[in-house]
Amino acid sequence: MLRKMKELLLALWLCTIALPGSDNWIQVNELIPHELKALETAVEDFNKNVNLHAFKILHIRLRNATVVYSGNDVRITFSMKQTNCHKHNFQADQCPHKRNGRVLHCIACFAFEDQTAEPLAQFMDCVPVRQPAQERLAQQQRKCEEVKQKIPVHHIGQYSFLKMNAFEQQ
Repeated sequence: MLRKMKELLLALWLCTIALPGSDNWIQVNELIPHELKALETAVEDFNKNVNLHAFKILHIRLRNATVVYSGNDVRITFSMKQTNCHKHNFQADQCPHKRNGRVLHCIACFAFEDQTAEPLAQFMDCVPVRQPAQERLAQQQRKCEEVKQKIPVHHIGQYSFLKMNAFEQQ
């Protein structure tokens, strides 16, 4: 019952951040390095799989980078819109959004270890402008938690303790 309640509260929270029309957008220059890397990677990876026209950021709605164990759990909710540029020669600063281009609302979750530039794990899901179903929101949350679990747990002194135990057993 408690799990269902948590999922419902999470779904309601995600609904509020995923709805279009908010004026509380975040600017790219407000992102910290891991958030920026996550956003850039998410858009690049998405554009690798589109058929023709590339997408670029329309709005950043929410971002959250949390230090977890010895890494960072980064979650970003944003909107992308189709551009006039072909995906093979895409340069975001030179490509305007298509007038009637498709708009997608996305969530991207990334796990980074300490200060590494490349993510350990990632998940991204995009839906059209309409609000995603509650099941989809719950699935997104589960996937983001799976990504977060990829951040290794390092306990202080663990290595030296293991070395000492190995030495004593000889």
